[in-house]
Amino acid sequence: MKKILIAAIFTPVFFSSCDDTRLWGLEPDKVYLKQNGVLEEVAYDLDRTETVELWAVKSGYRGESTTVKFSVNPELILRHNEEYGTDFKMIPDGCYEVDTPREFEIKGTDQYAKFSFKYDTGKILEKAYQGAYDRSGYVLPIQIRSSDVMITDEIETGDYALINFSIREPVIEILNGNYSDLSFTVGEEGVLNYSFDVGMPFRPDTDVAYTFTEDDAVLQSIVDGYNASSSVQYTLAPREAYSMLTTDFTVGAGTDRATVEFNVDKSLMPFGNHLIVLALGSADAPMSIGENSHIILPVSVVTERIDRSNWTVTASSSSTAAGETLESIIDDNINTFWHLAYGGVDNNPRLLYDMGESRMMYQVEIWPRRFDQGGNGTSLIGCAVYASETPLGIDDDWGEPIADVNIQVVATTMSIMINVEHTQARYFLLKMRRNTNQVGINEVYVRGQ
Repeated sequence: MKKILIAAIFTPVFFSSCDDTRLWGLEPDKVYLKQNGVLEEVAYDLDRTETVELWAVKSGYRGESTTVKFSVNPELILRHNEEYGTDFKMIPDGCYEVDTPREFEIKGTDQYAKFSFKYDTGKILEKAYQGAYDRSGYVLPIQIRSSDVMITDEIETGDYALINFSIREPVIEILNGNYSDLSFTVGEEGVLNYSFDVGMPFRPDTDVAYTFTEDDAVLQSIVDGYNASSSVQYTLAPREAYSMLTTDFTVGAGTDRATVEFNVDKSLMPFGNHLIVLALGSADAPMSIGENSHIILPVSVVTERIDRSNWTVTASSSSTAAGETLESIIDDNINTFWHLAYGGVDNNPRLLYDMGESRMMYQVEIWPRRFDQGGNGTSLIGCAVYASETPLGIDDDWGEPIADVNIQVVATTMSIMINVEHTQARYFLLKMRRNTNQVGINEVYVRGQ
């Protein structure tokens, strides 16, 4: 038997740990503050301490361990002010307390380390801002350093944060309650329920009790302000026409709001334009009443429209354009309208109506020309209403008006309801005030008997 000999030749291969290619091409680990630069810290003056947490982040794929050190470094303020043109100042001593370790190890593939400190809202308000709310500019400068891993160079402010404190007054307010106008015919029955929330932009540690004012002078001042800003005439709704359903006026500890419910009894609301006003009166210390302190529900109780089949109307001037003539103002067609004469010749536009018989007037309802018809919301700015049992000319002396209101027409305006002194009359005169030559009226009605 023949034997076959095979010779194996081995070439030694040497490995060195310093040539480990597994890390080739990988980004080196870097450290930075997740929240960096100027950080706005807003708190409320509740005589308590608040806590701020900052996170150091280690990025990259090498899994290198590092020790991160946090420090308060006032020199950062000078650095930031010079680089960014700001005027920050160091928060006074005694306003904050670092009560956690300032040195952390981020091991291997771990990515985060948390640092926290506490501050006293009352002391910051007193020492930094001399008791003035809503100011800022005093900061706490926090910087990080790393022993083994470089600070990132991809974020200009990656190594520091300036905590900019602002202390606000703790207020309780009405958080919602914007209601559409309630309108119904006098004599209607039924009860309508409404609700809104009262609360604050934080969660208190204890219950906060509050009240609603019953001071008629305060409520009337709100009505007066509403009338002045809206150019309308509303009266304060009678108390017996609405009722509070909620009896416990408290925002509970740990919550930021409570719901308040009330209802309106339509049968108890007299005709006319009224405002239901619910206004916060007081609250437990240290709470104050905020700017959003009241809700308003406009209520219009109207009477039936008087039949216009026998009406006639005269104007001080009229356009001659198609669809803009005097007949258009009593044709029950809101797509046509009367327009005063163009060219600025009528500085005192008037409309004189003969209702054909004596009627009891309660309200005058004016439908101004709509914006989609070219109406100018600033044109009709006021209207005086006069009435007479005997015929008078359009230029005669009608005596004192039975109503005189300012008017603000906006894009959403459909009609304007003018409450008048209850007057028995056959004739009435509208004297309109304008600030351009673009006064147009779709329809005019009288509500009464």
